[in-house]
Amino acid sequence: MHIYIIYFLCLLCGYLIGSILFAEIVVKIAKGRDIRKMGNTNPGAQNIYLHISKVMGALTGLLDAFKSLIPMIIADTYFDLPDFALGLIGIGALYGHIYPLYFRFNGGKGAAVIMGIFLFFARWELLAAFIAAPVFVYIAFKKDQSVWLPFAVLMTTATIAMCTPHSPEIKTIILATVILGWGYNIRALPTKVKMLLHRE
Repeated sequence: MHIYIIYFLCLLCGYLIGSILFAEIVVKIAKGRDIRKMGNTNPGAQNIYLHISKVMGALTGLLDAFKSLIPMIIADTYFDLPDFALGLIGIGALYGHIYPLYFRFNGGKGAAVIMGIFLFFARWELLAAFIAAPVFVYIAFKKDQSVWLPFAVLMTTATIAMCTPHSPEIKTIILATVILGWGYNIRALPTKVKMLLHRE
């Protein structure tokens, strides 16, 4: 029973930290405006990067990645938790970002938060994906490349990680992260495909 309490606390702590929407905070401080009324109205780093400021977008993406990465590093360093518990912190942060407690459960897409999880568990695979995925996106998509790039990077990272000698626990965390995170976003893909075909 003790380990299940630890799992619950990891998930809860991750969720509470993930519920901090840096996109809302950064834009409010820097511009005095509401991110939900700007660009594509999504309170995420990509909206800031594409429609407001590349520097602010990159900063927000970095802060979003830290929401999962830093708590996992702290928990691993000071509490020596098992990989599964650390993964629950990251997944909690992801769902906090998507369904933030402090922002009426209406959050961002979570790509940067997933990258934070992958930085912890699969940093070399993520690096390889950052090299390979842009080439694929550049060749495959003539429009909206910046929209498809995060998806391509994360899927490439997960695919490589499944083929490398990680423990079953880490592979399960990576797979669950992709399924849970992109399961939320997958409904938008058909619309984007139609938009791209229409533009062509």
